This record gives sequence, C-alpha cells and structure tokens, in this order.
Amino acid sequence: MNKRQAAIFVGLGFGDCGKGATTDYWARRHGASLIIRFNGGPQCGHSVCTADGRHHTFAQFGSGTFAGAATHLSRFMLINPLNLATEEKHLREIGVTDAFETLTVDEGCVVITPFQRALNRLTEWSRGAKAHGSCGQGVGQARSDQIECGDRVLYAGDLRDEKMARSKLEFLQQRARHLAQEINPDLLTHVKESSQQFAVIFDDGVVDWLLREYAKVPLRIVVADHFKLLMERHERVVFEGGQGVLLDETYGTAPFNTWTDTTCRNATRLLSEVGYDGTVRRIGVLRTYFTRHGNGPFPTEDWRLAAFLPEKHNSGVGFQGEFRRGHFDAVAARYALNVSGGVSEIALTHIDALSRMCGTRIRIDEKGPADFVCESGDPTEFIDRIEKLLRVPVTIVSSGPTAADRTERGPVQGDNLHRGARLSLR
Repeated sequence: MNKRQAAIFVGLGFGDCGKGATTDYWARRHGASLIIRFNGGPQCGHSVCTADGRHHTFAQFGSGTFAGAATHLSRFMLINPLNLATEEKHLREIGVTDAFETLTVDEGCVVITPFQRALNRLTEWSRGAKAHGSCGQGVGQARSDQIECGDRVLYAGDLRDEKMARSKLEFLQQRARHLAQEINPDLLTHVKESSQQFAVIFDDGVVDWLLREYAKVPLRIVVADHFKLLMERHERVVFEGGQGVLLDETYGTAPFNTWTDTTCRNATRLLSEVGYDGTVRRIGVLRTYFTRHGNGPFPTEDWRLAAFLPEKHNSGVGFQGEFRRGHFDAVAARYALNVSGGVSEIALTHIDALSRMCGTRIRIDEKGPADFVCESGDPTEFIDRIEKLLRVPVTIVSSGPTAADRTERGPVQGDNLHRGARLSLR
C-alpha cells in the first residue's frame, strides 16, 4: 500500500482562517515532515501557538516548524531574505535553532527588494481613503516588475552571483526612482514615514548595504529538480497556502486583491511536474465567521461582532488596516470552491466562537445578508448546515489556538474530490 500522502491547505475566505495552526496540527497528527509554500510571500501571517505557551507568526517559514517539519519555498513564492532573517531570529529566541538548516529555497523565487517594498508603501499611502488594503510588503510591486520586466527582476538564484545581483538591484532601484517620481508628494504630507521610504529608493548606498546583508543570510538555494528529490525523501507533506481564494489575483475583487494565485493550482502543478503517485487530500480552511483585513467588499460584515470576537493576534494597527468581522458567507464559500477547483474536505476553525455570537447567521442567498440563524450556537447544528450548503464534509474542527484544540470527525479517502464545478452559486 502506498503510504505517501500530500495535503493541500487552501483558505476559502479572505484569509486569516487558521491555515497555519491547521498545518501545525497536521504535521503533528499525521507526521508531515515537509511543508511546501506554494503561493504568496512575506505578507502571510500564520499564527501558531504551542501547548507550552510559545507563539510565532509564520510568514515565510512553514507553519509546521514547531512540529519539526522542514520548509521548502517553491518557485511560486516571493521571498524577502531580510524578513527571513528577522523571522529566524525570533524562532531561535523561542527555541527553534535549525530553521535555516531545514529550509530550501527554489532558485526561481522572486526576491522582494527594499525598493519595491518602499514603492509599494508610498503608492498605497498616496491612495488615501481609496487604499487597496495592501500589506505593505512589496509583493504587488515585485509581481508587477516581474510581469513587466521579466528576467531583469531579482531571483533567488541570482544571489549566488554578486555581480548579477548588483546589476539587478541597480536596475530595480532606478525603476523605483522613476515610478516614485510619478507619485504626488502632496498626497503624502500626512504620512511622516514617507520620507524614510523615499530615502530607501534614492540613497546611492543601499545597493552595497543590501549585498552585504544578503550575504549574511544562510539560504540554501536549490535548482528546480531538487524538489523531486524532496518529494521522494518525505513520505508525508503539506502544501501550505497563503491568504484566501477570495483575494486571488484572478478571482478576487480588483483592486482589493492580491497579486498571487491563492487557489490550489500551483500545488497541483508542482505535484504533476514530479509525477506524484501518492494520495492527495485537498482541504479548504474556513472560520465559523468571516474576516477581512483592510478595504474591499464584505457582504456579511457586522461591526457588532467585534465585541464578542476578540482577536489576540490580529488588530487594526499596522499597514493592512482595520480587522473586520462578518457572518459566515456560504455564497462566497461556494464561489471559492468553484474557482479553486473544489476540495475533498473542510477544516472549520473557531468553533468555540459560536457560543459567543448571540445567534449565528449564514448567508445562503445572494439577495440576503443573512438567511439562516442558529440561535442556539450549537456546533453540531452549524456544522451540519455548512456540510449541506457546501456539499463537502467537515473533517477537522478546532476550538482553540493549539494543536490539542483540533479534532477530526472522520477520515476522507484521498482524491475523493468534491468538485467545485458541481456547486451552484445559489
């Protein structure tokens, strides 16, 4: 019997659904020894809490790190080596001493430079009340540069060659200078941090400083073929998605979406490329209520929920903007299932919130903000309703932040995919 198994975790909302904590649980419960990041970049914020009181917000390292799993950043990831160094430092401070030693980075990863991050922030600030809801990490600007400039952007593989890296950094700084000059400075007078971002773009010494700093980060950069060797070496793996399908670059609502593919597509492509013959479980992750950071449409938003649903690791402070809450949106979840190609099962997080919401609502029709009310807050009733509405079994339920707070309701055979194409949007 083939014991090889891959689990793909994809968020079916606007993000912040609990993919990180679910990945940590899966690595512990199912023995996954490799976490593969297949989309997004350093804008991810996957909170994981351990039973012994440690907490880390995983941005680029895989969320199975506490459980001893290695991390591979696939070519679909955008990376920031400076952020990786900061993240590794915190992991080391809380007892994880081998994060870099167990990390591999595909040479095809786009590297986000401080120039792109600074330009991203200046552009977003200049939009004022019309801000898109950027995380301010430069992901969108780096992807824009990649689309428009191709091989002239900086890739992880370029970091092996100082001359090549210097040439590309100088090009990207000049490009950022040109684009920054198009920003009306009058739109930034209210942002005191804007002068610091302009300094990054126009300081002639930044490239030399960057090359020195990049050289200090011990990245193990591997060629594309190395991924096949990793997949052969690890019997159980997790593909950890970033953000949510409702923010996808194609299927999200522009301009309030991300510049990366947040569906299962990249993960399934990677599996196909190596001829993977193991079991594949595609698991959609959802909260019992919906959340969204920053601007953008949110049909079921209810500001009253904030009083009942405090958020320890998410706040309105920071670049993303306000952390918003709303009732469960089955219409949006069905749409996410359709465009992502479907999942075999659902992991439902924050089940403990049902008892605090004073009547749980579910939007089941496009015309109504909330059509079904579960006043009892009974988890069984709610889960049963979700399964019927989405036609997908809920197999993992969590009632708290740690792996011990997660339970499984019954196995689903791998590849038993409930295709999104079978679902109606109504």
